Amino acid sequence: VGTHTITATVTDSGGLSGSDSISITVNAVANTPPTVTITAPANGSSFNSGASVTFSGTATDAEDGTISASLSWTSSIDGAIGSGATFSTTTLSVGTHTITASVTDSGGLSGSDSISVTINPVVDPVTVTFISVAAEDGWVRESKENSNVGGARAANGSGSRAIRPGDDKKDRQYKAILSFDTSTIPAGATITGATLRLTRGSLVGTNPFTILGNCLVDVQTGGFGGSTVLDKSDFQASATAVGAATMTNAPANLDVSEGTFNGAGLAAINVNGTTQTRVYFSIDDNNDGGNDYMGYYSGDNANASRRPQLVVTYIP
Repeated sequence: VGTHTITATVTDSGGLSGSDSISITVNAVANTPPTVTITAPANGSSFNSGASVTFSGTATDAEDGTISASLSWTSSIDGAIGSGATFSTTTLSVGTHTITASVTDSGGLSGSDSISVTINPVVDPVTVTFISVAAEDGWVRESKENSNVGGARAANGSGSRAIRPGDDKKDRQYKAILSFDTSTIPAGATITGATLRLTRGSLVGTNPFTILGNCLVDVQTGGFGGSTVLDKSDFQASATAVGAATMTNAPANLDVSEGTFNGAGLAAINVNGTTQTRVYFSIDDNNDGGNDYMGYYSGDNANASRRPQLVVTYIP
């Protein structure tokens, strides 16, 4: 590489010499650095700890062609993590990583590409059981058949029929109100499941599960009608989530009826205070002039295991 003076020389038989010269320049061949592109993971940049993450990349060089197989992969947290055009790993540490793929060509020049990947800690879910607030649960009864408004209430029953969805002998509908203080759920928690559990105390008349349709659960963020105090207006008050669960039929006394909340019901759970539920049958009465209701124990019952429960699972 450089500028040369090229001389041609000859000597004749008499010992005399002659020559001619020209100037030529030899230029260096330009070496360009390789181009590196990370092409995966294509399914996001945030993963849970222990998840398999697949990385892929391409590397090309004007002089050397495709050199993807020579890629070296490093993490800003874990150091060297892999090599080649593609590889998978499940061992990335928790944190935000700068992942770099790099390669050096035959001329000694390097190229690289980087992306950011976050590995989140896996948090175990928390399950907590809330007991109905005794002073705020009970039943409300329709004022008269087909009125669709409350006319009576009972908040201090402690026996086997303190909670009673169904109808009475005047074909007035009963609805049950359960009140739970859910304020201990951390703000920002993701609620993943909730189940209302009622212990059967006694059956009066014909089992309403067999004649009055589905036993439904409405969920209210806070108290029905704006107050957590049991009131006859709770019978017709609006709900945050209507029909958010369907209760199962407990086959015998001391068995448990359960209802699992749907998405709307989960969203209605109040992490800042009280969550109330209203339990009732989809058919208001069967017009037989007889009491037909299921009796459940309330929060007033002396036996703590029989009190209404709201079992909530959340991720902090």
